[in-house]
Amino acid sequence: MKKTSLLIASLLIFAGISLGTTREIITDKQDKTPDGSKTIQVVTLCQRLACMVDKLEMSAKVSYWKKEYRQAIDFYHLLLKAGKSEFDDLYNLACCYGQMGDDKQAARYLKLAVDKGFTHIEHIKLDPDFEKVRNSPKFQKIMAEIIGKAEKINNSQTAQAEGIIQAVSSRGLVISRSDKN
Repeated sequence: MKKTSLLIASLLIFAGISLGTTREIITDKQDKTPDGSKTIQVVTLCQRLACMVDKLEMSAKVSYWKKEYRQAIDFYHLLLKAGKSEFDDLYNLACCYGQMGDDKQAARYLKLAVDKGFTHIEHIKLDPDFEKVRNSPKFQKIMAEIIGKAEKINNSQTAQAEGIIQAVSSRGLVISRSDKN
């Protein structure tokens, strides 16, 4: 519990939010309502937290681009703790671990990225970020699972398409492809 509280406090401070404030009122002197009073815009804690998550994501990506993989890993883990776990962030986290030579974590986050929707299997096979871990048994095992899953999905989609074509044909309908723009 103490670690979680410290993490939340750190995230709030990173976002520039004082712990005792949940709202900030900003007045704009140029915009006035019909009765002459000032327009008030309220920025809520949720808006600030969303902004903080965006800053964390950008910091993670910039660290990754600068090849500061340890720092990028820390930022990506903060993103995960903040509840953001999209496939591209998980994939980049896997790449960071790959660059650091940590086959166990690279495989773990690569599998999570694919489970969340990352579908570029050919890219994974050629990605230089995984050069240091590509030949490890742990990484090869995960890659075999990922490739097997992708093949099952492809086979399933092909079977569905063939079933649709057969059903349409059996009713005397013709499927044609139009190349008109």
